[in-house]
Amino acid sequence: FGKVNATHNGAVLTAMVRAMGRLNRTCEVHLHAEDEFVLRMLENRLDVWAGNGFLTAKGKAVANQEEWMELWGLSQKQLILSEPGGHAYSGWLQEEIRKRKEKDDV
Repeated sequence: FGKVNATHNGAVLTAMVRAMGRLNRTCEVHLHAEDEFVLRMLENRLDVWAGNGFLTAKGKAVANQEEWMELWGLSQKQLILSEPGGHAYSGWLQEEIRKRKEKDDV
């Protein structure tokens, strides 16, 4: 658990980077997310962006460039499979976040 000051996509990317950074060996990774934009970009654009210096067609940095760069570097060691929608533990995780937020608000 942690806090991040970012857009929704930025927060999802940060979570993915932190999770991938914990892996210490090559494996098959299933990234579950309800953020279909991030999953589509992961599948369809990440390699293109990496080959283009993480710049758009107009030569500007892609949004959340640092996170995409980190995720690309981490993904080179793994087989990444994107999984749209929640994971079996999504409900539990949301409840834990809610409890911790309530605790912090007290």
